[in-house]
Amino acid sequence: YFCFKKCDIITTPSKNLKLNLIKIFNLNEKKIVVLPNIIDTDHFKPLQIRENDGRFNMLHVGRFNRGKGAITLIKAFIKLAKEYDDIFLVNVGKTDMNTLLECKTLLKENNLDQRVSFKNFINYRDLPKYYGHTDVVIVPSELYESFSYTVAQGMSCGRVVIASDIGGISETLNYGKAGLLFKPGNVGSLIENIKKVYSKSINLKEFEYAARSFILENFSFKVL
Repeated sequence: YFCFKKCDIITTPSKNLKLNLIKIFNLNEKKIVVLPNIIDTDHFKPLQIRENDGRFNMLHVGRFNRGKGAITLIKAFIKLAKEYDDIFLVNVGKTDMNTLLECKTLLKENNLDQRVSFKNFINYRDLPKYYGHTDVVIVPSELYESFSYTVAQGMSCGRVVIASDIGGISETLNYGKAGLLFKPGNVGSLIENIKKVYSKSINLKEFEYAARSFILENFSFKVL
């Protein structure tokens, strides 16, 4: 509180965080400037050629734990995978062992453990390949996020992103034009949105183009 009161200017990566700071600390809104995080759009860019393995691939990037929505994601996957035999899930990022054990148990009980992979931590330079070869990026966070790098990176790679409607995520996502939102922790809501992408009931090409364009226009080095 002392730092907020004494400093001359405060920057936040989203309007949502700015509003929260004003509300919690009773700050002058003119003191706070929204300055989004920068995305390296030259590194995170669409692949020229995408692999077509006949699968519908879902990707989760980030810490694999309960707060990040891992349980919700796995429960949604299980229901979808029972209905569609071409759906697969890849998880990239550090894993919480208790959460991982719980999820692997659920998957084995439903004979779906062979359709989900856990890559753990991977090098930053390899991330665009994972984004590029997936059909949809899932960001199921259930804890507050002022800005989601995963959302922005996935969009910069020209992918459709489905994310939980929490914190500043909706600002990054450009909801309804470049991505889809679902209720945090709501398995049914997540499934409903994944089906929109799987069934192509939304125009995927338009969403993918809009996603890349939105990041270039709002979060690139050139703009910021």
